[in-house]
Amino acid sequence: MKHIIKLTIILSLFAQLCHAQKVVTEEEYKVLNDSIVSLLQITEKNADSYAGKPFSELVKYFNKCGVKITLITVAGHYDSEKVFPQHVYGLTLMFVSKEIDDLASIYDLNSPQVYVDFEGSKPYKKALSLFKQEDDGYSRSVTLYGDFTKEAEAFFSDAVIKSIKYGFMNRDIYSPIARKRLPLLKDTTKVQPKD
Repeated sequence: MKHIIKLTIILSLFAQLCHAQKVVTEEEYKVLNDSIVSLLQITEKNADSYAGKPFSELVKYFNKCGVKITLITVAGHYDSEKVFPQHVYGLTLMFVSKEIDDLASIYDLNSPQVYVDFEGSKPYKKALSLFKQEDDGYSRSVTLYGDFTKEAEAFFSDAVIKSIKYGFMNRDIYSPIARKRLPLLKDTTKVQPKD
């Protein structure tokens, strides 16, 4: 048991270190991805026991296991067939920084995610207000995703969990549609100044 706790602490610290640094190579992304998957595998063993409990309990459990929720999205978890959606029925939890998620979008990289469905719903308009909206000067676009802030945590804290599913846990970092690849190694060559 002590070994599992030590391993969890080491993996948690390693994942936090990876979050703090800038990931630019395939090897760095693999290391980050593997550390997150390893921590999530620890949480996966008891995750089903959180069905029927408030979302805040799952957040506490993840924190206890060294898993830090960094981003959330309501995409795929709301009544999108309606012109004016009213309800959010769940969340997708992500565990990388916004910068790394942007990198993952460019290179079609997989990143572990946890899908949480709620027994009830939360108000759609209030959920969207938790996310920073994009404004390009012409119009504001709807953003369905953003940082897992204290406000977001408080808003979803009382939502009762219906089910929890884990995704992208196979450690394969590229999606099948990936057209670009990250550099394998950092470019260590320096530009020589001209005389």
